[in-house]
Amino acid sequence: MKRPSLLLLIVGVVLAGCAGHDYVVKNSQLYLSLNKPEAKTVYFASSLDGFKLHRMERPGGSKWQIVVPAERELRYFYVVDDQVFTPPCRFKERDDFGTQNCIYVPEM
Repeated sequence: MKRPSLLLLIVGVVLAGCAGHDYVVKNSQLYLSLNKPEAKTVYFASSLDGFKLHRMERPGGSKWQIVVPAERELRYFYVVDDQVFTPPCRFKERDDFGTQNCIYVPEM
């Protein structure tokens, strides 16, 4: 592999990790995390309660976290430093405001 290609690969991997979003289901709970170390505030909004904003916690480190029930499908997005943010996710939909929501679908 040529040096410029290797450099581009490394930069791509680093940038992709900057806004990493993942989740884990454990004991009927959905543990969501968002890797936004530069953020001062992060909120989570979902269809579970009409998209009310819930402040996320950063329990040591760079990842913001929140726990919600995992039994049913939900749509969600984040608000990072007063800006709506939808991370790369498996399922998305356009909302009524011209942005996108992620969709969590429980595994049966």
